[in-house]
Amino acid sequence: MLEAFWYIVCRSKQLGRQPLRRRLFDRRLVLFRDRDGRAACLEDRCLHRNMPLSAGQVVEGTLQCPYHGWRYDGAGRVCAIPAMPACAHSAHAIQAKHYPVKEQDGYIWVSLAEQPAQPEPPRFPHLNERGWASFRMSRVADGGVEAWLENFLDCPHTSYVHKGLFRNPSTRVMRVRVRELTDGAEAEFLEADEERRTSLIWKLLVPKKVPVQHIDRFIAPAMSRVEYHADNHDYFISSLCTPISASRTAINTVITFRHGLLTPFVRIVLPPLAQLILQQDVAVLRRQHENIEHFGGERFRVIPQDLLLPHIRRWRRALAEGRTPTPRTEQNRAERERDIVI
Repeated sequence: MLEAFWYIVCRSKQLGRQPLRRRLFDRRLVLFRDRDGRAACLEDRCLHRNMPLSAGQVVEGTLQCPYHGWRYDGAGRVCAIPAMPACAHSAHAIQAKHYPVKEQDGYIWVSLAEQPAQPEPPRFPHLNERGWASFRMSRVADGGVEAWLENFLDCPHTSYVHKGLFRNPSTRVMRVRVRELTDGAEAEFLEADEERRTSLIWKLLVPKKVPVQHIDRFIAPAMSRVEYHADNHDYFISSLCTPISASRTAINTVITFRHGLLTPFVRIVLPPLAQLILQQDVAVLRRQHENIEHFGGERFRVIPQDLLLPHIRRWRRALAEGRTPTPRTEQNRAERERDIVI
């Protein structure tokens, strides 16, 4: 089940002295820190009168309901009922639903399964490594997880949605190799001199005429990763898509990079450009979402140049059914190459 995987619900620094309300797969959750500072996640309702616990407060490392003062520890156990203090010893028998939590890479991750599908959340490459710089972006936007994964891993749209900023329309035919992986799929662009040198970002980030290696990767069930490597310049753009609901997604992106002596300069100029690109994607997917709500979600035509969308759908459908994707035939499982215009 997709709910069994790890998803980012907030940044570590967002979870302080007050409870934090979140939604995951349309379930209402509350997060707080216990007396040892560890993050905890409960269903956002008091077992007494269904009051949202997120409206309460943290008292001595426990979460206090604002209605009658019931208090819950990090495991969801009721540890105080003010109206019946003499029976405090029996309160522990009452337990709210709680969920597994991990704090990693500056994020709070939650799984909705008692036994998560993975022992640890996925990692962001080279984060906090010496010689690498990084920055983060977070956004909640219209559109489901699959729509956002496909968008992040779709090259043709960048020549139109991000025209002049990231790419420009071209008639250049490129060869792409698509590989199936044990945890998803990737598309490697085989033309080292991909025509994008007239765009603003590439003039700034890779000004020299050097070969550029470009790989787009889908990591099941909800992460995209785009890699660019040129000479001594390396960029990883990783986005974890958290399903708030079927049509609303929280996006947490980490961009890690190294650019030699110019890394501090890139750290200044890249974030606002990346934020602008994300905002353009948000606007496009908002319009798409509005049309899907009007016309229905099945009116999609998938073409061979939608490189990773079939893999995204196949993996997520299989995981939702509690299985891994069925292995393909040897012919279909082999690396496949195709042409694409971007």
